[in-house]
Amino acid sequence: MDLMHTFATEKTYNNNLKTTNMKKISTILLFVSCSFGFACCQSERCFQETLASIPNNEIKTTNNLLKFSSKEAMYDTISMLLKHTTEEQIAWCKKKNFQSLDMFYQDALDELEKIQNSTNYDIYQKRYHAFREKYTKYFLFNSIDSSDLSPYLATHITAQALIANTDGYIIVEDSLININAVKAFTELEYGKMELAALSSIQTKSDDVYFEEEINKLYIKTAKRKMWAEVEISNNTVYIKYSAHKKGVFGGWNKYKTEYPTRYLDHNSNFWKLGPYFVELIASTPEYVNKGELKSGTKLYLGEVNWVTSGGKATAAFEIYSRGTGAENPGLLEIEVNK
Repeated sequence: MDLMHTFATEKTYNNNLKTTNMKKISTILLFVSCSFGFACCQSERCFQETLASIPNNEIKTTNNLLKFSSKEAMYDTISMLLKHTTEEQIAWCKKKNFQSLDMFYQDALDELEKIQNSTNYDIYQKRYHAFREKYTKYFLFNSIDSSDLSPYLATHITAQALIANTDGYIIVEDSLININAVKAFTELEYGKMELAALSSIQTKSDDVYFEEEINKLYIKTAKRKMWAEVEISNNTVYIKYSAHKKGVFGGWNKYKTEYPTRYLDHNSNFWKLGPYFVELIASTPEYVNKGELKSGTKLYLGEVNWVTSGGKATAAFEIYSRGTGAENPGLLEIEVNK
């Protein structure tokens, strides 16, 4: 998407917002009132009540492996976890004496961050070599750019890592399932974005590279990258935010940063909105900043509400990261087909 097309698209969205704001006021007020209820559920008390509401016979833990009585129980658990903070997700796992693949992955990213902070190049190389040997069994690594040091989850639905064990396994209805279905880095959505970045040049300025496609946004500057991907688990929709920074010795690694996001538009008939989506709409035209987020953080948008036999749920947001800069926002367009 080139510069003029992006600005023209944004202008269209802004004009649409101006003409429909009065119609949305009562709806937004309803959304905001709902968000107060969610704020309560963010408390420790309400979270514990949520955990207690899940029947014990639907989920069992054996040898760091979760067993679900049905697919519905699995999807309901993923949806429940996505509605809560990272800290609460970890608390849920610990309560079940379980280490999830997501927890294991974040530990690996923290370990890589320490390696990137090395002050001696030889020590840095030795430590990273050991890191790759340790985690190659569990994750994918970038096969097209050796300067990318980060591991990647080998799945298109990364929310499943919240309930998979460190080897990627889940038991559903007595069947053992491995979520690590992606066998090559280039099959990942981020891998495809990296390939596109190497094979074509689409810029809004000489030093910033953009990819703005349906359900994914990628922005790259000289020392920072960010990307936002839309993923769907059953009917649950979320945005996964990720970012890279360039280290002292030239390698890229994932890191914590901020992702200001601004609402542009959506077709309201096809969505059951979550609190984050509600907050984005209520804050229009301002950006919403959720503070520093770990790379790979998933923020729940809501659920697809199919009111007819066909159609698709659409939405649009403008996003940038602290590293790529407020002067370089990108457009994330969402389409979820039935």
